[in-house]
Amino acid sequence: MPEGEEKDKCKIMDESIIDKITSEEEMSGLLNKGLESLGKLISDKGFSSSQGTDEVKNLWIRKSDSFTAFCIDLVEEDYNGKVTKKDLRKTYNFYCKRNKLPGCSDKAIKATLEDRYGAVEHQPVGGDRIWEGIKLKVINK
Repeated sequence: MPEGEEKDKCKIMDESIIDKITSEEEMSGLLNKGLESLGKLISDKGFSSSQGTDEVKNLWIRKSDSFTAFCIDLVEEDYNGKVTKKDLRKTYNFYCKRNKLPGCSDKAIKATLEDRYGAVEHQPVGGDRIWEGIKLKVINK
């Protein structure tokens, strides 16, 4: 690339940019835009989200956290619910294989169940270890 063209593509840092964008005129314009949008926020009772936005969010959750995706699809909070750790792990492993997702550690599972559902680990005398406070959703095929 000729030397002159390279200079044309370079931009010099504006050291006074903060002063320019925080001027009284700019701040007034920003306030006006905010007030214009406030009416829509109030009437819509929050920010809008499209089906596309929700789909993208769910896709990223599924790709980044397979156990949270599993919970969204197959776990629900139930104060009286109980699931054996063995059944939960078996169902989760099947879910991961079916959806071609990587699994996660028992530590991550425990953190998610405790944080998301308030589930508690318990081992009845002579019984299998269980999670109390959750149940697996019934899936209609």
